[in-house]
Amino acid sequence: MQFYQLGGFVTSQNMNRRNFNVGYHLTDVNFSEKALLKYAAEKNDGKLKKNILNKIKEEKSKTFLSKILYYETIQ
Repeated sequence: MQFYQLGGFVTSQNMNRRNFNVGYHLTDVNFSEKALLKYAAEKNDGKLKKNILNKIKEEKSKTFLSKILYYETIQ
């Protein structure tokens, strides 16, 4: 069973906008990290990629009952 992540959809749609606000999507839109990693790769933005990976690492390090399993699916 696969779950559809609305945050990822919203982020991927907004990436096409001229006034796309990366910071907002990184901090305020949940479950947008996969789309943002793709965006960082397309824009060759190493700093953004590092920030996203740090956020994922923090989420993965939480105890099992505190984890959001979405972050376990990000490679």
